[in-house]
Amino acid sequence: MALVTAESSSVSSWVRIGKRALSILAGLVILISVQGCNKDIRVDDGDLVFVARPEFQEALDDVDAEKEDHMVVVDPRRVERYQAGHISTAINIPLPKAVANDVRIRRAKVIYVYGEYGHDPLAMAMCKKLLALDYTNVRMYEGGLEEWRAAQLPLVTPSGGN
Repeated sequence: MALVTAESSSVSSWVRIGKRALSILAGLVILISVQGCNKDIRVDDGDLVFVARPEFQEALDDVDAEKEDHMVVVDPRRVERYQAGHISTAINIPLPKAVANDVRIRRAKVIYVYGEYGHDPLAMAMCKKLLALDYTNVRMYEGGLEEWRAAQLPLVTPSGGN
């Protein structure tokens, strides 16, 4: 009988320690999530700015890559898709790789994002992520590469053609 009591006492000690550790862990999770919520910027579809092809083309024609405050075009597709064909001035930043203060885009006055299709969900997600990372003046080319190709506009391809 004494052995059973000692075992019960040992088990209840572990249960108390486990409950205490669990409550500490829960407190830390709440603390971290509350602090993180204060820094999060909520972005939804209503925050997105869409531009049509004529405005996008005009911006591309006016680009001056030598200026630090230039316009940047972001292609958020996978590297393989980007390499298969992209708009000439675009840089490839796959969605998971978008970060705050990226040296390639942090000084841009305007950031244009395009996707494979019109209103491409991946491009929309990239726009939202960039806005949430505190980039400003982010715009989405609403026609995507589908419209760009249909208009027979140039793309950079593996064969080196435009």
